[in-house]
Amino acid sequence: MVTIFIVLSLCITQCRDARVSKGDDAPDFNAQNVDGEQVKLSDYRGKIVLVHFWASCCTDFTSAFPQLERTYRKLHSNDFELLAVNCGEPVNLVKFAAHFHGISFPLLMDEHWEIAKLYTIPSIPINFIISKDGKIIDKVLGWPSEEYLRNIIGRLDSGRSDQ
Repeated sequence: MVTIFIVLSLCITQCRDARVSKGDDAPDFNAQNVDGEQVKLSDYRGKIVLVHFWASCCTDFTSAFPQLERTYRKLHSNDFELLAVNCGEPVNLVKFAAHFHGISFPLLMDEHWEIAKLYTIPSIPINFIISKDGKIIDKVLGWPSEEYLRNIIGRLDSGRSDQ
């Protein structure tokens, strides 16, 4: 019994320590978008990237997803990209959601939660803001607001990522 407790304690500690944090290099990944094309995070170096992990069962999905689209359309020209990583759902459901909400940002598939495991996400929705040089600047639970994203982009564009 004591041995099991020690092994579990070590596993929990290692998992907790493995979480990605602010200042870390963003783990690179390769995923298919809803059209079957390969997308690699490192292809977006030089842009500020929001990696948004989501599923259609997320709280406030039906109202927040369209707001995220409106924000994306406003900010996309500012060296900003949004990669929405769907966790655990089939591609036909994700395509339907994209069509229904008029989504134009890239929707990536993570049916087996491999990217989510790479980022050790505790829950969804969750977001990782990645700087132009590939560093994690912030991690935000829930749906990010337009004001928050404008602030982050403004700070990163002005060279201030420490606030």
